[in-house]
Amino acid sequence: MRRLFHPDVGAGRDAPGPLTAWAIVALLAVLHAAPFLITFVEGDFARDLDQATRIVEGSSWPMRGPVLAWTLNLGPVWYWLLALPLALTHSIAAAVAMVALLSALQFPLAYRLGSEVAGRAFGLAFAVFLALPGLASLQGIWIAHPSLVPSAMLVVALCAWRAGTLGSPSWWIVSMLASGLALHAHPTTLPVLALPLAAAASALRAGGASGAVRSRSASSPC
Repeated sequence: MRRLFHPDVGAGRDAPGPLTAWAIVALLAVLHAAPFLITFVEGDFARDLDQATRIVEGSSWPMRGPVLAWTLNLGPVWYWLLALPLALTHSIAAAVAMVALLSALQFPLAYRLGSEVAGRAFGLAFAVFLALPGLASLQGIWIAHPSLVPSAMLVVALCAWRAGTLGSPSWWIVSMLASGLALHAHPTTLPVLALPLAAAASALRAGGASGAVRSRSASSPC
């Protein structure tokens, strides 16, 4: 767990200090989240809030999520996720704020992943490029389950990277669980499943080796 927040991250000579980098990342996250709190509630999100309200009231226990193109249903995690702040606060604003927070997590996640892959400067550049205006800017003015796609994919990527580089079965299991949850956000997260699969050999090989060492230690005489 210590590594999750304080890993050894390389930094180039011209890389900003960690406090400066985190301040920039925090600013990007705030600027991303702010529009969520002043935008409108469109039809799909209103439908999702209604379903979440039914969960809170106990009148519905959905096993299927939002429908895509009138043919395919996502998983129901999105509805249950929205139900959590509604159950605690009975406030639509709280539900919107939660979505904004989860969506804004893409920036610290991008910074962490980029930093671990190629150093602090690369991680900061990754986060900054995510913030550039484009189609992703719609996340803050059209709130829906796709708003969570970047954060979900980056969680999978970060866990898979640590599983592969650390040879960690635990991180690999987390990456696979994150992949399953990411699919509840949108099918466009499916390609990121390739990352845990790519890390599987390294992580499971390390797990098998450590298991063999423990077995030999247990069977050896005192």
